[in-house]
Amino acid sequence: WRLLGKRSYLTYVPVGVVGIISPWNYPFGIPVPQIAAALAAGNTVVMKPSSSGVLIAEEIHAVFRDAGLPPDAIELVQGRGRIGEALVEGGVDHLIFTGSVEVGRHVNRLAAERFIPTTMELGGKDPMIVLADADLDTASSGAVWGAFSNAGQTCASVERAYVHEDVYE
Repeated sequence: WRLLGKRSYLTYVPVGVVGIISPWNYPFGIPVPQIAAALAAGNTVVMKPSSSGVLIAEEIHAVFRDAGLPPDAIELVQGRGRIGEALVEGGVDHLIFTGSVEVGRHVNRLAAERFIPTTMELGGKDPMIVLADADLDTASSGAVWGAFSNAGQTCASVERAYVHEDVYE
């Protein structure tokens, strides 16, 4: 791209070691795409799952290891919160965290002290908006599904509804 004699271009360079701290509620669905993307971009990965998801994390690690990756392309560390702190303190080059706002703030502070770039997906407070012209059967079904999908244990569940006063009742 050129503008007034200047040029811009993108260069894709792996960042190095990507630390992935994943949550308990989607122990497979969240970390696997993150791991695959980091590896595809030429990085290595250290995965720290929730202490409630240790068995699935072992299987994920085995799948990637058995796929024929270089021996140290993906590592797995297990344990409670202190292990996640140690992962950050150990000097990863990028950190991906999925979890609560409270823990995310703590992890982000640790990363910021070391100038480690982060990607944070923090617990949602997701509203549903129902407008005056909404199909109320569909909206009410959507509200129930959105609030209770995965037993309501998802970061994108409906947690509150804003309903237009004309259809509130």
